[in-house]
Amino acid sequence: MKLKGVCFADCWDACAIEFEKNRAITLKPDPLNPYTRNFLCQRIYRFLKDKESERRILFPLIREKGEFKKASWKEVLDLIAEKLRDLKREGKEDSIVLGVNTGNAGLLQRLSAVRFFSTYGKITLMEGNLCDDAGNFAHELDFGACFNYPPESILESKTAIIWGRNPARTNIHFIPFIEEARKRGTFIYLIDPIKTETANFVSKHISVKPGSDIYLAMAIAKVILENKWEDKEFIKSKTRGFETFKRLLDNWGLRELSEKCDVALEDIQELAKRLSFEKPVSIWQGMGAQHYSHGTSTFRVINALSAITGNLGIKGGGVSFSHYSTTSFDMNWTKGKHEFNTIPKASVASAFKRKTPEVLWIQSFNLFNQTQNTGELKELAKKIPLKVVIDFRWNETTELADVILPCATYLEKEDIRGSFWSPVIGYLPKIFEPKGEAMDEWSIYKELSKRLGFEREFGNLEEAMDEAFSKLKPFGITPALLKEKGWIISPLFPKIPFENGSFLTSDKKFRFAEELKFPKENISEEYPFTLISPKSLTRTNSQRPIEREIKLVTCLINPIWKEKYPFEEALLVSPKGSLKVKLVYSPKVRPDVLSIDQGDTGINDLCEERLAEDGRGASFFETRVRIESV
Repeated sequence: MKLKGVCFADCWDACAIEFEKNRAITLKPDPLNPYTRNFLCQRIYRFLKDKESERRILFPLIREKGEFKKASWKEVLDLIAEKLRDLKREGKEDSIVLGVNTGNAGLLQRLSAVRFFSTYGKITLMEGNLCDDAGNFAHELDFGACFNYPPESILESKTAIIWGRNPARTNIHFIPFIEEARKRGTFIYLIDPIKTETANFVSKHISVKPGSDIYLAMAIAKVILENKWEDKEFIKSKTRGFETFKRLLDNWGLRELSEKCDVALEDIQELAKRLSFEKPVSIWQGMGAQHYSHGTSTFRVINALSAITGNLGIKGGGVSFSHYSTTSFDMNWTKGKHEFNTIPKASVASAFKRKTPEVLWIQSFNLFNQTQNTGELKELAKKIPLKVVIDFRWNETTELADVILPCATYLEKEDIRGSFWSPVIGYLPKIFEPKGEAMDEWSIYKELSKRLGFEREFGNLEEAMDEAFSKLKPFGITPALLKEKGWIISPLFPKIPFENGSFLTSDKKFRFAEELKFPKENISEEYPFTLISPKSLTRTNSQRPIEREIKLVTCLINPIWKEKYPFEEALLVSPKGSLKVKLVYSPKVRPDVLSIDQGDTGINDLCEERLAEDGRGASFFETRVRIESV
């Protein structure tokens, strides 16, 4: 049997895959896909091992006297239904807090939780996205929408800037496009505090002080304007707010900005010249520069660089970040008759301090690893009477559950997804029956809806999928066609976003920022290092291989500190907590930076709870620490 589909992982690429099932399953890249082409990343092969692991959660579990015991589906669903009925009768639906994230990028199964609870009542939803909210907010303010240029557009760029992004780890199928662009003569910069693996594929790496990207972007803009290199016609006819933005820059001196971002004036001037004269210039933003409380302002100034130089709405130009993976789909299928109360996903601990929920419901989300201030959050969660987690693996969140509902995994359930990098939409086929007693998420909620009396309103998976395709059907794209093809390039993404300077703001003009937020200046000498947590090469977020024993967390540190910290094991201490780590010396890390891969156990116990300007985004990279001996 041969099938086509895409990967489930919360990853830029959404790899196109050919599945061949005989006695075992064989995965191969689909060479016809123009974006992921002829290779797959290592994570998808590792996941197949996880699927078959004996340590996988295969049966419903209930905690009794501190220990988990095996239970039947009838027992756990009856228990949950009784609790939900009681809260409904007492008018306390808002005391149920739902957290859903992208542990599985499939839309139907993941967001079945939203459909179920919006049919049930006015509960409280953790809103926002821990990865990219601040950056997306900046794009919506400036451009009116979030749209990436297609990856191949870099081949038409004369200059490209990869800013705070490490595709060699997070978006490996972008690397062949980068390599081909360089062969064709594109000069490519990497701006990043760390000399990442991507530095091996670019023309020049510029190391910026963590959190100071806004000063670098402002400095580049000042050079352009002081030398009168700006595109005056584009600014006049296609933008709004330029004079106010210019006055913001006038408050700063060029040398002052250079010192604040720790980038040489020569490099700033070089970047300004290339943006102005070596066009078209494309900018490819990553998550890194917006993981600060001023992250939206940072992105708005970076966006402005392309506006003042007229590099928007043209072939080989633009500013690309992360478009919404749901863009091609009609998401009304998720909505029941009830709206939600909301709390930011990045400040759950603060919400729980104000009011302890009666029920915490978590799906596709390792909450106690992934959000901010997880150390305090874990303590607060102990007071919650009922914690329900839908998952198939042991992690920080399942360990704290009262009830675990084992879910089917990739290839054991049917789903659809979009990509936040390319214009591809994809099908996730069901090839195997769920292992053990695992159930797909839709079926879990279907069973609960029966018990609560709204099974008909909740509906079925096929109806939801059909509704999701309402925007695609006018183009002849149906669920049946996607299942047949495995993946399709969506016609709902423009090849040249905002072509000819026509933006999706109310007046069709690019909006310059008229006020900016800046980094905090009162850095305590007690905590001299900035802790950065870039994405891992070998796993997606906190999805560690099930069979791998959790070892001491590795922390990269610059070799200049060897004499002061001569020990291998150390304690990182922040105002929120401490974490034992293994120090590994690397010249790729700046002297003022420590680096631990995102998703490692305990890292966000060190992270204070700060929201970005959009009111929802996380400020992970503002964590300050010191090093102590163990």
